[in-house]
Amino acid sequence: MRLTVYLSSIIYGNSIVGLPDSLELTPLLTDMFGQLYLSGESTKMELGYNLALQSQWSHVTHSELIRGGPHGITLGTGTGAANFGNVHAHPGPSLGHIGGRAPHSPQDVMGFNNHQSKPVFIAFVTAGPSTNYALVYRKGITTFNMGLLQKMAKDTGDALFDYFEKHCPVTKNQRDFTNMSLARSMTTEQLRIKRVWEISHGRMAPKVRAPKPSGRAGENLGEKYAIELKRVTPGFGLFAQNYALGNMRTLARQCRFGFYASKGTAWRLSKEY
Repeated sequence: MRLTVYLSSIIYGNSIVGLPDSLELTPLLTDMFGQLYLSGESTKMELGYNLALQSQWSHVTHSELIRGGPHGITLGTGTGAANFGNVHAHPGPSLGHIGGRAPHSPQDVMGFNNHQSKPVFIAFVTAGPSTNYALVYRKGITTFNMGLLQKMAKDTGDALFDYFEKHCPVTKNQRDFTNMSLARSMTTEQLRIKRVWEISHGRMAPKVRAPKPSGRAGENLGEKYAIELKRVTPGFGLFAQNYALGNMRTLARQCRFGFYASKGTAWRLSKEY
């Protein structure tokens, strides 16, 4: 079913349609999602937009670009039924998740708590040039369960940690030694920044947290090392993807969300459960 037809029938037509078997994106949305993913990969950041259907003639608009961090983004809360959803990019290879294109995290889904009064809300994740996901909340059908999401978030963190510890080819002692070395170099860099500030301002630096010392292109040295460790850990990206997919299928089954994924074509998302 075309996304714009689905939304228009609910928002402007008071349709009782539930969760369709598929969602078809417009060419403009498909291109925008693809560009958003590429921008996220190049910046190693989660980037996103709020989305709105402005009229019954299916005119989709988006907000100004919203910038998050490497592992999360706050998309805010649009008001009114016309704000039907949002989209954000999940960088993968650039953050060490080789071979993985993960859908929504439990933390992403927690944002639905702010949209339960709307007749429909859709959160999209773009995780590759032709990999898009959608999670659909339909009022009267879907049940929001914060307790389940909190448990999922903890279990996911534990599972990723355990997999990394078991499969990372760099021993814990080696990692600890490198992290200690980076910490010493960062402390030296912070002292240098502090001294430069004092010279330029002619007084003692205020007691504020010093900027994170960085490597090339403003990249934090500790974060850069963590990315390299994930990159050399066999199967880490695919494991993270499959674990996240399992979470979304559980939500679809237990809470009656609609979970959709593209299968070879970025514009057509098929219902996974």
